[in-house]
Amino acid sequence: MTGKNTLRQSILDFRRSLNPEVVAQKSQKIAQTLEALAVFKKATRILFYYPVNGEVDLLALIQKCLTKKQLFLPAIVDENTFEARPLKNLSTLTPGKKGIPEPAEGPPTNALDLIVVPGVVFDPQGHRIGTGKGYYDLFLTRYPDAFKIGVAYHEQIVENCPQDPYDIPMDLVITDQKTYENRLA
Repeated sequence: MTGKNTLRQSILDFRRSLNPEVVAQKSQKIAQTLEALAVFKKATRILFYYPVNGEVDLLALIQKCLTKKQLFLPAIVDENTFEARPLKNLSTLTPGKKGIPEPAEGPPTNALDLIVVPGVVFDPQGHRIGTGKGYYDLFLTRYPDAFKIGVAYHEQIVENCPQDPYDIPMDLVITDQKTYENRLA
């Protein structure tokens, strides 16, 4: 295993071990920090994600914002691509190609102000290790002007993430204990 894979597996194991109450508490702190940011308040078109495998759960914030902003969720198109489909209602999501709930239909957007990005590992400089499929790295190249915010538990932060040339850093990383800014919000 490479350093990236070993680190990824270690943090995934940690995330899976968290009890639901801890996930809820940490997620609520992260959601409050995210919602209070000027860049979040100003954004009108936001891509969120549906949490799986112990990821930060922002579903309560998504529900709160559904009538105030244009929200989008990833919908997997093929082996390494997803598109941002409009989200109208959390209760109408259907399992996508990987079993993750996603909007069934709707034209994908080509304009986003803010992208909220899950990850397995982050570092203070905004570098990220995902699940290894490359979905977000490819997606983010299509939205260079969108503000990118990584969300993770404090325990998912390491001093330096191993990087590949195609990795795209976050502008900001929010944890339940600290916010790391790499581009002013």
